[in-house]
Amino acid sequence: MKSSINFLMLSLVALLLCQIATTNRVQAADLSVACKANTTSTFVGQDVEWVALVSGGNGNYEYSWSGTDNLSGSNASVHKTYSNPGTKSAQVLVTSGNDNTTKFCDSITVEQIPLTGSCSVDTQNFNRDRTVVWSASGFGGNNTYSYQWFGSEFIENEPGSNTQTVTKKYQTAGQKDARVQINSAGDEITLHCRAEIPEPTVQTVPLTGTCTPPSGSIGRNQTATWTAQGAGGAGSFLYSWTGNDGISGMQNSIQRKFQTAGEKIGTVTIESNGQSIHLSCATYISTILVPDSGQSGCFIATAAYGTPDTEEVSTLRNFRDKKLLTNNVGAEFVHWYYNVSPPIADFIRDKSSLKFVVRSVLSPIVFTVRALQ
Repeated sequence: MKSSINFLMLSLVALLLCQIATTNRVQAADLSVACKANTTSTFVGQDVEWVALVSGGNGNYEYSWSGTDNLSGSNASVHKTYSNPGTKSAQVLVTSGNDNTTKFCDSITVEQIPLTGSCSVDTQNFNRDRTVVWSASGFGGNNTYSYQWFGSEFIENEPGSNTQTVTKKYQTAGQKDARVQINSAGDEITLHCRAEIPEPTVQTVPLTGTCTPPSGSIGRNQTATWTAQGAGGAGSFLYSWTGNDGISGMQNSIQRKFQTAGEKIGTVTIESNGQSIHLSCATYISTILVPDSGQSGCFIATAAYGTPDTEEVSTLRNFRDKKLLTNNVGAEFVHWYYNVSPPIADFIRDKSSLKFVVRSVLSPIVFTVRALQ
């Protein structure tokens, strides 16, 4: 019995000693904290990871991060992207049970990304009107850029020269150079671009044209008009007329009076942008002799009214020119009238009574002609 009691007492003492040893060991495991970044230097805009390395304590940890540029977080690691260059620091407060420790991490350096850029040329309008679109793009710096263009035929501070893209129309073909200065956060670089501008391509359109002869029936000493019209080519045309009985001229429309009857052929050469065509068109000049503009030709009416300048004679003359001479039947009538009327006009010219009778006959004719005009 006594030996059993002794064994029990020894067991209790052993358990007590073990508990004391365990307690001493837990208390000896002090909270230990270290921290660092995943890099010692980086660039603006790059991701940085701050990591806390913890041991000791009771094995359960709470984290509170703080640092430059409002760094914050509550995990064992925290990520931060810096938008400004400089020295960046971080610290972490670690709590485990009733114990806590603040650790300052080694600082890192964040540098500005070096300023670079590119310069390009848009050539889509080269062959149309010598228009060039110059473009530049900055990279790095503080992501804010200003541009200034210089170069061939640029005017200092001309409109658009301080923009990222410049559209410029050149007056001549050939090699064109451009320089662009890109500025960002005090840094500056200069880039060079070059464009070779060919002469504009002129699209060749086949040259065509028309030749139009005088219209209607044309008598001797009456104005005959030929007209030509070019189409296609370069849009601008040169004309050169030749033909029988003195037909000639350098305009698209020419006029000629003929003293002889018969067929009159006008031939025109039309030129445009190195192309040329030859066209011909003809008219027939009748044997009718049309008086000059200073002569009436209305012999009987002139004799009846006493002068070719009266309104009645002018009405009949216009009717002859614009109506009768524009068709074969009317032209034949005028031809017959010119043959028979001069003696009749001479007979009535000095006889007042006959002149009155003729005017009475002509009055309704003049009235009708006016109504038709």
